[in-house]
Amino acid sequence: MQKTIYGKVYDTEQSVLLARGTFIDGHTSDGRIRKGTKELYRSDKGQFFLSHTTQWESKRNYIESVSIDGAKKLYATLPEHTVPFTEAFAEQQAPLP
Repeated sequence: MQKTIYGKVYDTEQSVLLARGTFIDGHTSDGRIRKGTKELYRSDKGQFFLSHTTQWESKRNYIESVSIDGAKKLYATLPEHTVPFTEAFAEQQAPLP
């Protein structure tokens, strides 16, 4: 997924996934559970963003930029970490491997 926000391009394919989580996004009229995901990324330029996906046909997936402080809070709340905290939030803003 890709989105340009205020001239900055956020692309999940070109960024490093730091953490993710799945959540219940609601229930259908026949009782089925719909799930969504939140994935925290860091771009190659050191920008943090959150990707939201949903199973609802009437809703759209979207990306939002987050500050470094917001990213740290999100990282703490998301259950699956794909990059250690110290690597994800190193002072150096060089691209992650």
